[in-house]
Amino acid sequence: MYHKIVQDGLVYLDPFYLLTRDNAFVSNFIIALQNERDIVTIDEEVKVKAYIDKIRAIKDVLKRDHMKVAFFGR
Repeated sequence: MYHKIVQDGLVYLDPFYLLTRDNAFVSNFIIALQNERDIVTIDEEVKVKAYIDKIRAIKDVLKRDHMKVAFFGR
């Protein structure tokens, strides 16, 4: 049962992980929006990069074979 819950979590995170897997692409896209169109502020760029790192860290924790305890919250 517990294994299924972890696997469901990984399935849920997969689309987000695929979007953020190539951090250079996302960063370049955000920078282009910031420079060319003035749509994204520097603060928003920093937040997006932080979210990418968080998604990657969550995925890495859930993929571990041992220590399947993860704490989420603020």
